Amino acid sequence: MKQNDKIGQLLNKQGELNQTNESNKDIGSSESANTQVPRSASSWTLGNEEPRVDAASCADETAEPQGSDAEEQQADHEADREDAREQLAEEQENKLREFREERQGNMPRIYVASLADYNAGELHGRWIDANQSAEAIHAEVAAMLKESKEPFAEEWAIHDYEGFGKLGLSEWESFETVAEVAGLIEEHGEVFAALMDYFGGTSGLEEAKRTFAEGYHGEYDSLEDYASLLVEETCDLKALPEFVRGHIDYDGIAHDLEISGDVFTIEVDYQVHVFSNV
Repeated sequence: MKQNDKIGQLLNKQGELNQTNESNKDIGSSESANTQVPRSASSWTLGNEEPRVDAASCADETAEPQGSDAEEQQADHEADREDAREQLAEEQENKLREFREERQGNMPRIYVASLADYNAGELHGRWIDANQSAEAIHAEVAAMLKESKEPFAEEWAIHDYEGFGKLGLSEWESFETVAEVAGLIEEHGEVFAALMDYFGGTSGLEEAKRTFAEGYHGEYDSLEDYASLLVEETCDLKALPEFVRGHIDYDGIAHDLEISGDVFTIEVDYQVHVFSNV
C-alpha cells in the first residue's frame, strides 16, 4: 500500500515537470518570434516572388526639379531670350544706320562758303540740306556767317553740291530754286535732275515740270522695249497671223519714234526714261 502511494507521488511530480517544460518551450518560441526582423509588406512579396521596388521611395528621384533648380532654369531661359532680343535690335539698328548713310550720300545738299573768309585765304562754310524751305537754308547760312572770324562776313557763294545728278548749280543760285529742285529730285529721283539738264539747267525748271507731268512714259531697258509695249497697247496683235507677229520690227519702230521727234530719251543708271515732246 505504501509502495503504491510512492508510485503515485512520483507520477504526479513527473506530470508537473512535463507541464513546466511545455510552458518554457512556449515562452521561448514567443520570444524568438518577437526578435525576428519584420519584412515590409510594401517592399517584399510572399513566398518565392521577386521583390518589388516601392514606387513612393522613388518619387523624389523622378519628379521635376523644384525650388532653386527650377528657378535657375527659368532664369537661364529669360537670359537667352533677352540676348536674342538684343541681337535682333542691334541688327535692325545697323540696317537703319546703313540706310541713313546711303540716303545721306544721295540727298541733295549744297556747300555754302563765306566769301570774306575765302578772300582772306581761309576756308569757312557749311554743308546744308537742300531739301528744305528757302527760309531754313537762309537761316543756316546766316548762322554760318556769324561764326566767321572775319569782321564783315556777309556775302556767301555755293562752292560745291551733291545729289543733283547731271544738273549744275551756279555759285549764286537762288535758295528758292535750290529748295524747289531738291524737293522734286527727292520726289521723282535723279531722272528729274537729268530732265532739267536736258532743258538747259535750272532755267528749264518750268519746262521740266510740265514735261514730267504730261509726257513721262516710264523707264525701260531700251527704247525698243517701249516700242514693243506701245504696239501691244495700241494694236490688236491677236488679229494678226503668228508669222506676222514674229516679224514686227520693234527696233525700227523705236528708231522712227525718236527720229520723228515724237519721243526723246534720257539715260540714268543704264535705264532709258522715255518722254513725249509736249
